[in-house]
Amino acid sequence: MDQALSNFRQVSQSGREVVWVGSPINAQVSVGEQREIRERLLRERKYAPVFLDPKRERLFYDGFCKRVLWPLFHSSPPTTEDTAQLWSAYVSVNQAFADAVRDVAADGDLIWIQDYHFMLLPSMLRALSPHAKLGFFLHVPFPSSELYRTLPFREEVLHGLLAADLLGFQTYDYARHFLSSCEMVLGIETSPDRIEHDGHQTRVCVCPVGIEPSSVVARSTAAPTLAAIQRLESQLAGRTLFLGVDTLDPTKGLVHKLLAFEELFQRHPELADELVFVQVVLGRGGAATQDAEQGPAFGNLHAMVSRINSQYATLDFEGPVQYFAADARAMPGEATLAALFSLADVLVITPIRDGMNVVPFEYLVAREAHEKIGAVLLSEFAGCARSLGGAVLVNPWDTARLRSLRARGVERRRAHEHMLQYVSTFTARSWAKRFLDQLTEASETKASRTLCRELTVPQLLQPYAKTSRRLVVFELEGVLAKPTALSELIDVGERTLDHIAALCRDDCNRLVVVLSARTADALSRIFAPIAEKHVNLALAAEEGLSVRWRGDEPFEMQVSDFDLDMSWADDAAPLIEYYTERTPGSVVEKKESGLAWHYRDCDLNHGAWQARQLQVALGELAKHVPLSVFSGDKFIEVRPMRLSVPNVLDLALRRL
Repeated sequence: MDQALSNFRQVSQSGREVVWVGSPINAQVSVGEQREIRERLLRERKYAPVFLDPKRERLFYDGFCKRVLWPLFHSSPPTTEDTAQLWSAYVSVNQAFADAVRDVAADGDLIWIQDYHFMLLPSMLRALSPHAKLGFFLHVPFPSSELYRTLPFREEVLHGLLAADLLGFQTYDYARHFLSSCEMVLGIETSPDRIEHDGHQTRVCVCPVGIEPSSVVARSTAAPTLAAIQRLESQLAGRTLFLGVDTLDPTKGLVHKLLAFEELFQRHPELADELVFVQVVLGRGGAATQDAEQGPAFGNLHAMVSRINSQYATLDFEGPVQYFAADARAMPGEATLAALFSLADVLVITPIRDGMNVVPFEYLVAREAHEKIGAVLLSEFAGCARSLGGAVLVNPWDTARLRSLRARGVERRRAHEHMLQYVSTFTARSWAKRFLDQLTEASETKASRTLCRELTVPQLLQPYAKTSRRLVVFELEGVLAKPTALSELIDVGERTLDHIAALCRDDCNRLVVVLSARTADALSRIFAPIAEKHVNLALAAEEGLSVRWRGDEPFEMQVSDFDLDMSWADDAAPLIEYYTERTPGSVVEKKESGLAWHYRDCDLNHGAWQARQLQVALGELAKHVPLSVFSGDKFIEVRPMRLSVPNVLDLALRRL
């Protein structure tokens, strides 16, 4: 993420003004100085600093971000069970950033939120500015829905993200995991590129990050790098150079990589004199690094390197593995690292789980800058694995696959050119432009749509109190009661019934209507305790097919018997029953006006898949029989096409 955002600065120099909102690391600034520094940085450098209390910052970053979210999003269990205090800090910091963004953002600005540290920020900003143009990009993987469901605050995080207009992911798999989590955790249906929830549409896109090749070329051909290349070439003495560059993190597969090379040398001892493997480990800082250094596996990294080298070292050769890390020996400087990229015959990147690792991109450009061919051995679990079609993909646990790199020169040239073409096309600049263009489009589409949004209590009460003649309408399921597949299980609850009765006793409420897709018998049963006592309580069954306008009257059909010809059910019912038998948890509801197939209590992915198949099958039947087939909230309903259910609201307004 750091390099992607660093390269994004170039976009701000091409006609787009950018204000950066962030928190200075370990900033010891007194409260009295913060305002002056904030104003000066904003004026001179377009920086809007958010000063955090050191303890809160530690609980937020080292705590919730690195001990809970980072492991979870990389398919590992969290490294702490004490999440309540850490979650409180996460919420607090997100709110501090929301306040800071509000102070600097103007109407019409595009607000682009970066990464998992700020997944609550979209909803907080939406609350502060309902019409804000909000985009969010996740730089790390999104876990599978089965793993994500273990997060104690899973619903809050999803609701936070869904307030954005556009959500960006590195790969299709990560986007798919997010959509699946929304379905499994929140119970909402999704489409491959958008989610509509609570009156808001959120677009979902796949937009992998890149690098800026010109920066890498400049660094690779600079004088200090050329000097380092000469020095390292003499030290290599003609040996083939394998290179690994990773951060110190359990997800990077460093142990597996060293074991693979150890096995390679054991099977082919002669290779110990022919190649050198250089592993550069960059420190991450914070809790992740501390846990890694203290863990038994990472504590053995140095021992593993020593064990391998001890078998092949000579007086003038320390061994085939060289390990550079902050805690091992002096880290290579920028020029030396650039030289290693330029000299390496093979780059070995084998994470167990990763976002869009751009190290292979830098390596390929560096090799091309010196007119050399690059070869990449890449874990199939790396985010860039689907992008670099010329890389040799391996399972990090499959140590024998290293031998597959002995490809012919012509094959390696073609693979190198194929990968370089991708890196040169999908740059950091194009990544930023693609995302911002899509965010602009999503925001403009939202502005042109008319969606019903949930009103706040003050927004509702103010006009309610001023009105003397009111029509009050409730939807039964999802408002007065939790949606269920079986109408027998609908439970409005005694307290809710009391509230409805209180509304009916208000003389200003001329009519209180409960609208439902359920049958008249179901509504009669549910509202029996209060219906006869309140004549202004109206019940509309099957979306208005039959209505009881007064609590002491029977239901009245709003259509003719001719419109209710149900002879088609003899053909449709067996088809629906076929899918019911093959979809555990689904049920069929028989109505006066049609048939409904509910899959709310099924596995949602399987149920949604079966619903699509059933809708297609019923559509084929509708080609020969005048039927209308439509989908609702986890149900498919079929009814006569000629049936035109009256608009209950129009009928109700006439009765006021």
